[in-house]
Amino acid sequence: MVTIVVLINIFISIMLLQLAQQLRKAKNTLALITDIFNEYECASYAALHTLPNNIYLAKEKIENLQLENQIFKQKIQQFRQILSLIVLLRQISQGSFPFPYLNLKNPSKLG
Repeated sequence: MVTIVVLINIFISIMLLQLAQQLRKAKNTLALITDIFNEYECASYAALHTLPNNIYLAKEKIENLQLENQIFKQKIQQFRQILSLIVLLRQISQGSFPFPYLNLKNPSKLG
């Protein structure tokens, strides 16, 4: 009877030893995963820490570009108006502007 109790205790001890080894492996795996997550957290903090400032600066640059674009469009419009005036003056000076009531090539036909 003592032999059976000793054998059962040895069997339980071996099972608990295997369980302890598996728990140690699980602990080491969890420690490794924890280290990886900590590294990711540090890297993401470093990347995201400056993000609000970068977004603010990018917003300011976009607003400045929009303002420059608006000014550039106004300058293009002024340039087109100047070109239109030049073309109109040239047509008038050459007499090729189509006035149905005015013929600048032959002033004697006025009236």
